[in-house]
Amino acid sequence: MARGAYETRQKQSIIAVMAAHDDAFLSVDAVCELLHGHGVEVGRTTVYRTLERLVAEDRMLKVAEVRGGAAQYRIAPEQAPADTEGQLRCDSCGRVLPLTCESLGAFSEH
Repeated sequence: MARGAYETRQKQSIIAVMAAHDDAFLSVDAVCELLHGHGVEVGRTTVYRTLERLVAEDRMLKVAEVRGGAAQYRIAPEQAPADTEGQLRCDSCGRVLPLTCESLGAFSEH
């Protein structure tokens, strides 16, 4: 069995937290705080490595923080909506909104 291919309790807990917040990108520290809030003790390094493995498996999305901050992660959608050209992420709350051709057109004309 390939390393990281099995589902540990920690990995399942991380995936569950990410799935519960599937409309936002979260930092490793935010994931740790959410896990600890649910009484799940998982080390920061384990969270980071698990998220990176999930990115490599295309089960998680990762974005680099523009201003040099921590990378942020989000559970990958099963399938992107056909009319979506991309996504916008709110810097304040991390929420993700879909971009459609219509919204991009209105934005470019602004």
